Amino acid sequence: MSHVLTTCGALARSLCQAILGAMLAGALAAPAMAQQSAADHPVRYTAETSPTGLPFQYRRDPITPYASVTFGWTLDPAQRGREGLRGMLGSLLVSGVYPQQPTEFYEKLADLHATASIGIGDNQFVAEAKAPAKELAEALGLVVRAIRTGTPNAKTFRRTRASFINGEKQAEKNPQSQVSRSASLLVLGDHPLTRAFDPKRFDTIQLADVAAWRKAAFDESALQIVVSGRLSVEEAGRLLDQAFAGWPRRAAKARPKPALVAAKPTSVAVATTGKQTVVQLVAPTAKIEGRELITAGLAQAVLGAGPSSRLFNSVRAALGSTYGASAALSPIGPEQRALTLAANVDPAQVDASIAALRKAYAEWYEAGITELEFASQRERMLAGYLSSFRDPASANRSILSLLLADRSPSDSNDYQQRLAALKREDVNAFIKARFPKPDDLLLVVGTPEGRTYAAAACQVKTWRDVEATCARR
Repeated sequence: MSHVLTTCGALARSLCQAILGAMLAGALAAPAMAQQSAADHPVRYTAETSPTGLPFQYRRDPITPYASVTFGWTLDPAQRGREGLRGMLGSLLVSGVYPQQPTEFYEKLADLHATASIGIGDNQFVAEAKAPAKELAEALGLVVRAIRTGTPNAKTFRRTRASFINGEKQAEKNPQSQVSRSASLLVLGDHPLTRAFDPKRFDTIQLADVAAWRKAAFDESALQIVVSGRLSVEEAGRLLDQAFAGWPRRAAKARPKPALVAAKPTSVAVATTGKQTVVQLVAPTAKIEGRELITAGLAQAVLGAGPSSRLFNSVRAALGSTYGASAALSPIGPEQRALTLAANVDPAQVDASIAALRKAYAEWYEAGITELEFASQRERMLAGYLSSFRDPASANRSILSLLLADRSPSDSNDYQQRLAALKREDVNAFIKARFPKPDDLLLVVGTPEGRTYAAAACQVKTWRDVEATCARR
């Protein structure tokens, strides 16, 4: 099996979509596993300690033939100048394990039937190894070695940097990115997420920056570790002590939470390179804390997740358009999300599409969701939750995300009970209290070549002109 390497930055998909939401896509399941009911896999994690005192979260799953270790720590998003390095870092570390022959890292993982990933975002460093239980120690050792000592040669570094620079040039040509970046700048202004839009962020990175990062990296915060799969807790403890021997033991650092972002309801038209018109309606939510994300996620899914959602039907079914529509909730802070309604539409249907999106949102906001929508979506969420435990890596990621957000693993362990206890009226009350009012939505229209959107309060030629040209209300 091949490995999967993921490196992330703050890319403008929807509105500053969160990093590391789906880090690793290693499909290592045996055929018999697909026939096993998702509900048969254990779903509870317990707090354990290795023989040397290393704390970790643990789940034994005797069904899956694989095991996984997922680990990471929180980063300080307020530090400027690291955006380019963070974007490249995963690739640089991995290619530096065997600097004279970078592909040897991948070949060794393939020999172990393993996958591995390193993902660095604006406020998290996350890494992972997944392999058959007997090979997990060696696979994990490769990942830890990459983090602690991986340093590519000069040629590999230049090639990697050139690849990221080219990737940024391609991203800037994407109409959805152009519109999303416009919205992000209007909503957030100067923000750790929007700083990653700097097109020159990779140009100034040097090979020496990898070593400089390593000197400070392990002091950022406490290491969090999650283990699951077909291995005993004793085996897990010994494996972790071997992999993390000498790793600095740090206490978690308390950092101030950023202030909530206010709504800025204006309208902007930005010229794009596409042939379709891209429409996005964006606004920040009110405060949403930990366990409330279940309620928020259910409400958002009914609004705009999939072909049965309100928004999809408002654009595709009502207008006869071949394009769909969706809604996304993207983190812009530990206790706040940005809601984005998005659709790609025929330029001749722009006004009708915007009106349909606004109407669908207003009806969802004012009247809430129906009992049928509530029951159907709750069932899908439960099925998705149980299904995630078929794969030890997928299960680990959900727990690690809680730990890195200073939340308890019990938020996952109690998920089924809390979802079962949720009522439709709870969701509808939550919508009115936490989601933006219909009049608070910022409208950004990406106009293809030769088209305009005269109704916009501000017109710009590129997304980079938004901050200087358009008022942030």
